[in-house]
Amino acid sequence: MDRRTDLPTGTVSFMFTDIEGSTQLVQILGDRFTGTLEAHDRIARESVTLHSGVVIRTAGDSVFAVFASPVDAVGAAIDLQRGIGAYNWPEGSEVRVRIGLHTGAGNLGGNDYVGLDVHRAARISDAGHGGQIVVSEPTALLVERLLGPDISLRDLGKHHLKDLSEPEALFQVAATGIGTDFPPLRTLDLVPNNLPVQVTSFIGRQGLLDDAARLLERARVLTLTGPGGTGKTRLSLQLAANAATGFTDGVYFIDLSSILDSGVVPSAILSAVGLRASGSDQTPYQQLVERIGGKRLLLVLDNFEQVLPAAQLVADMARSAPESKFLVTSRAPLRISGEQEMPIPPLHIETDATGTSEAVQLFVERAMAVNPGFSLDEKNVDDVVALVDRLDGLPLAIELVASRVKLLPVAAILERLDATMLGAGSIDLPERQRTITGAIEWSYQLLDDDQRTLFEKLSVFAGGARLEEIERVCGGAPAGSQLLDRLSELVDHSLVRVDTGDGAPRFRMLFVIQEYALDRLNEHQDADVTRKAHLETYTDFVEGLRPQFLKMDRRTAFDAIEHEHDNIRSALDWGNNREMDLVLRLAAATWRYWQTRGHLYEAQQRIENALEQAGGQADNRALATEALGGVLWWRGDLDGAAIAYTNSLEAARSTGEPRELANALYNLALVRGWKGDSEAAPMLDEAQAIYEQLDDTNGMGDIAWGRGNLLAFSKRFAEASEYFASSTDYYRRSGNEFGMGWSMFEAGGVALKLGESAAGWPYARDGLELFSRHNDVSAVVLLLSLTAGMAIDLGDPIRAHRLAGAFHGLRITSGTDLATVDYNLILGLEFETLESLPDGELKDAYREGKAMTYQDAIDYALRGPTDSAI
Repeated sequence: MDRRTDLPTGTVSFMFTDIEGSTQLVQILGDRFTGTLEAHDRIARESVTLHSGVVIRTAGDSVFAVFASPVDAVGAAIDLQRGIGAYNWPEGSEVRVRIGLHTGAGNLGGNDYVGLDVHRAARISDAGHGGQIVVSEPTALLVERLLGPDISLRDLGKHHLKDLSEPEALFQVAATGIGTDFPPLRTLDLVPNNLPVQVTSFIGRQGLLDDAARLLERARVLTLTGPGGTGKTRLSLQLAANAATGFTDGVYFIDLSSILDSGVVPSAILSAVGLRASGSDQTPYQQLVERIGGKRLLLVLDNFEQVLPAAQLVADMARSAPESKFLVTSRAPLRISGEQEMPIPPLHIETDATGTSEAVQLFVERAMAVNPGFSLDEKNVDDVVALVDRLDGLPLAIELVASRVKLLPVAAILERLDATMLGAGSIDLPERQRTITGAIEWSYQLLDDDQRTLFEKLSVFAGGARLEEIERVCGGAPAGSQLLDRLSELVDHSLVRVDTGDGAPRFRMLFVIQEYALDRLNEHQDADVTRKAHLETYTDFVEGLRPQFLKMDRRTAFDAIEHEHDNIRSALDWGNNREMDLVLRLAAATWRYWQTRGHLYEAQQRIENALEQAGGQADNRALATEALGGVLWWRGDLDGAAIAYTNSLEAARSTGEPRELANALYNLALVRGWKGDSEAAPMLDEAQAIYEQLDDTNGMGDIAWGRGNLLAFSKRFAEASEYFASSTDYYRRSGNEFGMGWSMFEAGGVALKLGESAAGWPYARDGLELFSRHNDVSAVVLLLSLTAGMAIDLGDPIRAHRLAGAFHGLRITSGTDLATVDYNLILGLEFETLESLPDGELKDAYREGKAMTYQDAIDYALRGPTDSAI
């Protein structure tokens, strides 16, 4: 009899169980473990059968069962735990079983269940502890009013499961005779991480995952190799998720697919792990190697073939951080010391005892996603097996072809595939790579002309794009709702993926598909036209946000740019030596973002590179020159800033535009004032006259702030305070929160110079609160330095050294060396002095501060300049 007739379908409840610490039990019990496992299986089967469930399979120490009723599933889980707890296990051993329950769609693929809900149940079980029953929200909602009086549900909150799905609300079953107190669930929330949410389940490959996990335990650097489309990225993400709890300092994914310059890799890694790229005397490369030393991290470096010259960086990181691991995906190995290469084979095509294989399971699940009525049966199973065999078991090829089940039966797909793909792809490519290229080509050939045009143009986006930017760059493609329809069709065909994680849909391509699309763009269209439209779009995008850079909503503006940083980088890379006016404009517009978010090294590199190129109108070169002056100012290079600002002033005088001239005078006056130049005050006088004539309130705030600085340099602190108060008023009236924050900083700094830190603390506190809301890294650096100085002044050296550690740690990673120029330097808290402290309380406090996270440092500083309330 066909076993399928015994299995419930529709809405069912899945149960997964396994024995916690079974490997250790095997070591303890030896040959006796076989009897222990048999007893466990018997108790599990009896509990399932008693509650009308069906055991689908047992594998090792795990059990997978299904129930038509969620109440029966909960009852079976409780009886199983009670049976395990009451059994007389061999001396010296304790069997503890964790159980996960989830209710969802009971879709059959052959003689087994397939679909996201099955995987969700397995991951819920993985999250629990021995003796614990964890259920999903759908199960909890269905049973909460139907349980007996001795059974209840305990809300455990939302958790990111290791299947990399959206957060899942989980509940614990509490009942008489089973345990109730357990450690936190073993989910991704236990460690810092940025692993991206996945919209599809990870199919099969358990044996491969186990092998990779064993290699990762032994190797410092594990490189998963293979052609595009073999599933390296998805495997690496699942491997990282499974191993996450072993890396207390975090697990971080760094997508290198949009990076062509290996020199940008250190900054990309620093940014991903929550540190800040740039540096002063240290490059981002040096900072990264130094900062991860002593940490226990797992870094996933994806698409490394793009930046193979950066392989030495991985080797240096591995040497610097012996407790960290590096998981790399690449089409070629890195060939560095300590690397373990693991070629990734296709999915298994051979069928197992259930009549399916990994490749067949993947096809069935992806087919059901686009056609819920699809199922694997005796009529189509041979065609499905032949199809995945024809596709060499390559995951990407299978996903692309499965999307066509929405329109065609499997037999028709197979017929067309064979006719189209024979010989597809370049003959000089490896066979598997030709298969991937052929699968993409087949999907591409089935598109209509509008779909192909859009598909090709989408290839210019790095890291995906929002609909607004796609509409502008792909102007030759259908517009408006028609464009959205075409995008949806490309998503349906698995050629484009959509991410709605932040609320606004973002469309992106897998790297191997993007490569194919870009090749087609270069063949069929004027790629430079689309590239230029991409550069124009992101130039206008950043310039359009620039009015917000100093206002209340500046964080929103910078967050928006953060999402598009890869597109900005890509646009600048392409535009150099081609479209210098646009490059100069974009670099100039982006500098404040780079400064605020701690990318100063990259900012200097990109702006100087743009200015070194020939071409570009004088006004655009002047914009970039002024931006360079700002970057050099924040990096503490006052001599370089003075040169740039002098050139900027000359350009402003030549154009005669009043507001630009006043701003240029103010910038140069400030730098010269800090250098003790007597010409600074007359420059401010000239700028003030212009701002008064323009009735520019914000400009008057700059003048007052500048005069306050000149007076403070002359140690006329009382007069300086009046100007800072005046600048605060001007900035408040003009809505310049950036200026208000710096007026508060300077007012607090003057109070410190006067030995009146208690009176100055409210200014420092308000400034730190304001800038931390904006996520302004550079400003936070200087305010941490100020609060450290106040703690010294108020007689709390332990707190001062802890704050100084936090200040210097963030200064190094952000490149904000403006904090170390003479005027801002706190005597006794210089970096060299602190680094050479003898062992003791002060050194311990300094090290504690240096190890603080960005947010922890802010929270600690906001408690006050001393450990006693002010």
